[in-house]
Amino acid sequence: MIRVQICSLMVGCDVCTDIPDLERSLLSEDSIVFVRKYIPNGKILQCCGDGSDVSLVISKSNKQSVVEDYPSFQVQGPEIDSKDVLALSEYLMERARQEKRVYNLHSSTVNRDDSCVIIHGASRSGKTAIALYGMLSGDIEFLTNERTLIDLKRKRVVGGCRLLDVQKYHHEMFPQIGSIGALNLGDFPDREFEVRAIVYPSIDTGLKQLIIEERDMASAEWLLYPEFTSRIRGVNRRMFNLTYPLDSLDTKDLSRRRLADLDTFLVDVPFYFVRGEVEDILGFIVSQL
Repeated sequence: MIRVQICSLMVGCDVCTDIPDLERSLLSEDSIVFVRKYIPNGKILQCCGDGSDVSLVISKSNKQSVVEDYPSFQVQGPEIDSKDVLALSEYLMERARQEKRVYNLHSSTVNRDDSCVIIHGASRSGKTAIALYGMLSGDIEFLTNERTLIDLKRKRVVGGCRLLDVQKYHHEMFPQIGSIGALNLGDFPDREFEVRAIVYPSIDTGLKQLIIEERDMASAEWLLYPEFTSRIRGVNRRMFNLTYPLDSLDTKDLSRRRLADLDTFLVDVPFYFVRGEVEDILGFIVSQL
């Protein structure tokens, strides 16, 4: 069996496969880019030692099947591709990270020195645009994009994705960033960042006065708990061209601890809804740092 290790922060997924094409695909540039975009602090190693947290065994078969027995998964099927394997590896590592009390949030993060503000929101809500504006203006650093790893109990950002797609609308807003494509922010810094606030932005061009609404702890918990829960429960985790749904990896103990860690986090970290121009929202974020 050929062995490849996919790593995320302090955990790894030991991938064993006897499909040469899959091994070459996992070590290709396309897979490396996929990992940097979708697996926080992700790396691909060609070989791995013993002691990996989770493992994934892949072999050829005339039929497609998945044997789910965490921390080891066995996958058979002639139509498995590298993105299936990488997505499943990230799913396994999400469980392993939560066992270590590290949680993954859909967000961008900006920092100044050792403090940061998390910009959380739905797709196209302005997370990347605000972080780009701050980086280009020199007010703040662009720390993570799309996925952020948070130690909730200690209120620290400990990792995240550092590759982002520069879309057409980003380029129209900020022509100085150059051509449309991928912007590589480099490796995650070798330190942690204290979380000062979470901001949920709504960009409203032309709004003369910034609208700021601080949510109470119960409201913030109501919004954030599903975000920290959906990935470990595999809400949309499917394989074989989206035809095979995977089982949840959550447990009662993990879910209770996740909720307790989130409550501990929200005691000291405020959650704001902020609506206005990009420059004004950035100004509010900078004020929190």
